[in-house]
Amino acid sequence: MKKIELLAPVGDFDSFYAAINNGANAIYVGGKQFSARAFAPNFTNEELKKLIQEAHQKEVRVYIAVNTLVFENEISTLLEYLDFLYLNDADAFIIQDLGLIDFIAHRYPKIKIHVSTQQNVYSVSQALFLKKMGVHRIILARETPLLVVKEIVNQVGIEVEIFVHGSLCVSYSGTCLHSSIIGKRSGNRGKCAQPCRMEYTLFEDGKPKSEKKYLLSMNDLNTLDKINDLIESGVTSFKIEGRMKSAQYVGAVTKAYADSIHYYLEHKKLLNTKTISQTLKLLFNRSFTKGYLLNEQNDKLTSTYRPNHIGQKVGKVIATYPHKIKIQLIEPLSQKDKIVILQKEDVSFYISKMKVKEKYVPKAFPNEIVELEVHSLIQNQADVYKCLDDQKLKEIELANQQTKKIPITLFFEAFLNQPMKLTIMDHLGHKILVQSEYFPQQSQTAFMNETIIKEQLTKLNNTDYRCQRVDCHVEKQLFIPLKELNQLRREAIAKLKEARSIYHHRNISDILLDDTTGDFISKKRNPFLKLAVRVKNLDQLQALQNYPIDFIYYEDEKTFAQAQKINSKIIYSTGRINQKIPAQSKAALIHQVGSIQEKDTHLLIADIYCNITNSYTVDVFLNNGIQHMGLSPELSKDHLYELVQKVKERHHQLPCFEFLVYGRLQNMVMKHCFIAKNYQLKEKQCHLCHVHQYALVDRKNYVFPILTDSNCNVTIFNSKTLHLIDEIDFLYEIGIDVIRLDFSVEEPQKVQEVVQLYWDKIHHNQRNDEIQEATYGHFYENDL
Repeated sequence: MKKIELLAPVGDFDSFYAAINNGANAIYVGGKQFSARAFAPNFTNEELKKLIQEAHQKEVRVYIAVNTLVFENEISTLLEYLDFLYLNDADAFIIQDLGLIDFIAHRYPKIKIHVSTQQNVYSVSQALFLKKMGVHRIILARETPLLVVKEIVNQVGIEVEIFVHGSLCVSYSGTCLHSSIIGKRSGNRGKCAQPCRMEYTLFEDGKPKSEKKYLLSMNDLNTLDKINDLIESGVTSFKIEGRMKSAQYVGAVTKAYADSIHYYLEHKKLLNTKTISQTLKLLFNRSFTKGYLLNEQNDKLTSTYRPNHIGQKVGKVIATYPHKIKIQLIEPLSQKDKIVILQKEDVSFYISKMKVKEKYVPKAFPNEIVELEVHSLIQNQADVYKCLDDQKLKEIELANQQTKKIPITLFFEAFLNQPMKLTIMDHLGHKILVQSEYFPQQSQTAFMNETIIKEQLTKLNNTDYRCQRVDCHVEKQLFIPLKELNQLRREAIAKLKEARSIYHHRNISDILLDDTTGDFISKKRNPFLKLAVRVKNLDQLQALQNYPIDFIYYEDEKTFAQAQKINSKIIYSTGRINQKIPAQSKAALIHQVGSIQEKDTHLLIADIYCNITNSYTVDVFLNNGIQHMGLSPELSKDHLYELVQKVKERHHQLPCFEFLVYGRLQNMVMKHCFIAKNYQLKEKQCHLCHVHQYALVDRKNYVFPILTDSNCNVTIFNSKTLHLIDEIDFLYEIGIDVIRLDFSVEEPQKVQEVVQLYWDKIHHNQRNDEIQEATYGHFYENDL
């Protein structure tokens, strides 16, 4: 029978037991550091050690999330942590940082590497590159449609993991800087503040085009009804999101998918999930979507009117009075349930008492009219949702505590004047033999019979085991004290538990010392900083004509041929998602590793959005022939200095490093088009963005400009412009060769002003500017 791994989220010990008792084959957890859910409870090192042992005893694998970007000054702490996890039998590391992937593959050859969804893998070319790095499994970007999932499974020959349920990010994972830039809490560092769940107003040509709504708040993924298609796709692992969710949520969702997977594999048809879906709605949902995985319509991906748990609709308010309301029910409602009444200002409360036909009742049923006391102003005809079902929660909590026992076989021997022997075997092939120090003696009156022996040996109630068979070979008329049988059983169970808890039998000699190197092409340093400029359109490009810019990056593929006529030396900038490089471009600015396959036909430059935050990621690009790379805008001044110095220390020279000093950062890149949805269009490709200028405005009235690409991917730019002109001398001194100016929505005259400003600073050490609404980004912020 085909095997599908069901992978459950675990943020604390309650959710751990909920996951393993409800059918999870594997769990993923995070420690107190280097985890993309920094605000989950998470686990100390000793707790992780205990958790791994317990999980392995239950035949559940444990994957440790080490899925943040890592700064240079954290490497030594990280290595201590990874060594500890490796030696304490973790089954795999989930990794985002590209340099860390490469480093772990060399340092820990006996552990599996799972590439995090934060690496934003959505193509065959990316998967092939990562497979060559030694990766065992890829967790695909949530934007990857099932057709592409199948292509990766069939063409790459690597384990593939997909998300099947839970919260969705609106931005491509690993590309989102929104929380980092506006809230100083980086998603790439596990500290996302979820600004996508806040209200925004859509502006068109400077005028509001929508009410203030939750335009970026994604619905929750739910694929239960298509579990058959997912199983047949060849995917290895189904992942449930939710390390910050409750144990009840983890248990119920895990059971729902475990039951559905098992039923389909056994019967080749779908389980009826109507009742299950109602339970899942009650536990947590913002409305459900099939997601990009199953080609959901663009307008069904988000819920714009509220960003939080909504529950299940149970009725409608049909009458309001001072201090009471009447509700027409379509679903049952009980005392201790919690409801929310949806109106301009939602009202939620627990039900302490209720009436049906003027009588107090503990429960009301569909089609009945229930009367409730209220102390808020309620709108007539408002929809009523149940967001907590007290009885259902009790049932889930009970199920979470139902430990699944492991079947074992016992064989007992006892002969006169010989040590007793007890052998325990499990279905995995573990075989434990223990012998007593006590030697049985002959007795005419107080001898032990076989029934009592079996009864004593199978007392396993306080263990994880159940006896499915016991055989006894006992010489007649032997005196055997009960305490000796108990001691023998306890010793055998303890040894079996120890044997089952260790999967990998690793030791410290497995860990290889760091021998990472990078391949350099020796270069002579320029006496001045070089200048790189990225432009979005022909007008901006034309504005650069009078300046001898060293590197000009141009992003619009449709007008690239025209752009080359203006300046034949321009370099094509691939989109953040699009990998295609035009044949007529001899060089390209790339944004992800899938484009490295073009290195034999194009000169490649790694963009600042490649998430290069440490020297090991620098080495990955160097070893793949890329000598020119942009460093992450999430690096502070101190982190930048430490990275450059470490590269210099290890290699005694530096590649061509580039750093962004001017421009609006790309806060988000997303597949969802909220512009089309705002116009009540089901799908994208409306092309409204080609004739209008759009922006989002937040609750503080900050304006975030919007641009789109030819595939309708939406980029949201920061409200403020990065401006680090006062730091360019420092950048040159530490070893940065190229400073970068990025233009997005600037008019040509503004482009010329900024280029002139930086040109004068580089070549004449002059500065005369009054750039408004500027920001230093993270340059002076060490704690992200």
